[in-house]
This record gives sequence, structure tokens and C-alpha cells, in this order.
Amino acid sequence: MQENWVAVNPSTGSQWGNLTTSNLTNLNFTNNRLPGRISGIKWNDYNGNGIRDVNDNPLSGWVITLKYQNGTVVGSKTTGADGSFVFDNLAWEMYTVSETLKSGWKQTYPAGKTYSVEINATSLNVINRDFGNQLIPSCCNCPVKAYFTYKQVASPARTIQFTDTSTGYVTDWSWSFGDGKTSVERNPLHTYSKAGSYTVKQYVQTIKCDGKTAWVSYTRTVTVK
Repeated sequence: MQENWVAVNPSTGSQWGNLTTSNLTNLNFTNNRLPGRISGIKWNDYNGNGIRDVNDNPLSGWVITLKYQNGTVVGSKTTGADGSFVFDNLAWEMYTVSETLKSGWKQTYPAGKTYSVEINATSLNVINRDFGNQLIPSCCNCPVKAYFTYKQVASPARTIQFTDTSTGYVTDWSWSFGDGKTSVERNPLHTYSKAGSYTVKQYVQTIKCDGKTAWVSYTRTVTVK
């Protein structure tokens, strides 16, 4: 059996006969190609850089459409809570994968806006056909105020959970924990080497009404027990 084919009739892929008594006829075989699969993730590209960064959350409820190369629609899927979509049981063909853009958003990935995908014997499970989108900021969202809260957790010792509560349209986060360590996560968990008071500075980036980026900061003293 060739790779990525499956026996249909007989299901075992073999037949038996006795050549000592007569000629063998009607020893027929029916095989089918194994079906293909295309999958990907839809994500919120906060800073619009076309890269899925650590803070870029999945986007659910977006419609992804699969078409044959001639434009005939094969089907559509709606992204799940984890931003994922899957097209299963696909014939060996050339396909185009595209998204339906929502109002107030722009596409940042892929650069070509759609994907051309071929399902064949050597490419049955095609993954990472991902889409990135950024919410287009309006001037009412542009003003940003950086702010965070914190709480010491029970374990590990001397560990602080920082929670971003900044307001406005934020695209990136950066932290300086006062002990020489930093983070770019939105809500980092940080462990200090010893108890004491530390000056923590949070930076948040926004996109201004003129389209340029700017950083805003907030500083407070954090007590570690």
C-alpha cells in the first residue's frame, strides 16, 4: 500500500487464491486516499507587528472560510474559545483559506491576507494557517493611564502576582521589578530573592490619534514579606 492510501475492498488489502487448479480472475482492489486537514489560530495582535507575542490573546467568534481554487466555497468555521479552527475530511485538492474581517479591525497576518494550501500524499495535515488582527483605535480610546495592583501569593515564597489595570488602548507592556529583573508579560508572576520593599515601574504602550506610539508609566512601592 502506498503512503497515505487506505484499503477499502478488501479491507485487509490482500486476497488469496489457488493457482494449482485454475487461473485466478477478478482479484480486484479498491483503495481510497486518506482525507486531509487544515487548522490554525486566530489571535489579537495588540501592537500590530504581525507576530503573536506573549500577550496576544486568541480571538473567538471569527469566521474562517475554505474555498477551492476556482472560488467554490467548501465550508466555513467559527473560531473557538482558544481561537482555533479546523477543516477535516478534505479531498486532495488546492484550497484557499481566508477570514471574514470584522468592522473596526484590520488584518496584520498573514502578509498575503489569505493562504493557498494543497492537500496531497505528502501534505495531509496542514497546520499553523494563523490569522492576526488588530483593533483599530479611535481617538476616544487613545488616552492611556498606566496602573497595576499586586498580591503576594502563598507559594513560592516571596512571589508577587502583578495585575495590569491600565485604562485606554494598550498595545504592549513592560515591567521593572526593582531587583534588576524585567518582564514583558501583561500580568507577570515574579519571585524575589529576599523580602523587602521594591520600587516597581510599569510601562504601557499606546497608539496615539496620529498613529504614532507612546509609552506611559506608573511607579509604586511593593512590599515583599
